[in-house]
Amino acid sequence: MKGEAHLPGIVMAAGGSSRMGQPKQLLRFGDVTMLELVVVAVEESTLDPIVVVLGAHADEIEAGVDLRGARAVFNPDHSRGSATSLRAGLAVVDPAAGAVIVAGDQPAITADVIDGLVAEYRDENAWAAVVEYTDSVGHPWVLSLAALEAMPSHEGDKVLWDMLSGDDRVLRVDVNRPKPIDVNTWDDYEAACRDLGYLPTGAG
Repeated sequence: MKGEAHLPGIVMAAGGSSRMGQPKQLLRFGDVTMLELVVVAVEESTLDPIVVVLGAHADEIEAGVDLRGARAVFNPDHSRGSATSLRAGLAVVDPAAGAVIVAGDQPAITADVIDGLVAEYRDENAWAAVVEYTDSVGHPWVLSLAALEAMPSHEGDKVLWDMLSGDDRVLRVDVNRPKPIDVNTWDDYEAACRDLGYLPTGAG
């Protein structure tokens, strides 16, 4: 990949955590928050720059999370769906080579999965690429500039998924592991803690 432009990483962390009842971005995994675990994984990958899109509880999250070298961007329209957060992130990067979208609520995501996806995307010169885990398709996703420009303009949480799931131009990259847990409820949090070897303590 020498000489190729870096792909920007956009971490989606603007949700209101309605099912959790507290900002899930601040849930503790040992000495760090869930969002920090995600940011560290993205920072250890080849993605650059890294943007974290915040919305609900933004001030509290910025105060309680070490975003390291990532740039925080506020999405004032976060309640209108994740499509608005993706657009907020894209507005502050140069997506000429494409962009990688990473879920901010998957604390088990790793740099090797991100970079493996990016490598396959580049090798195949794909329009877009998603990870095919052993149990389902999931984040992260890579979109070329052409795919980003084709994204529907309407709002909502499933705009991108609806576009990618039905298009045969999307490359599916096999990863021999289960999909990381999306932490939306306390049960999800407890399960993610078990998988990663932590005790669930909530937000500290």
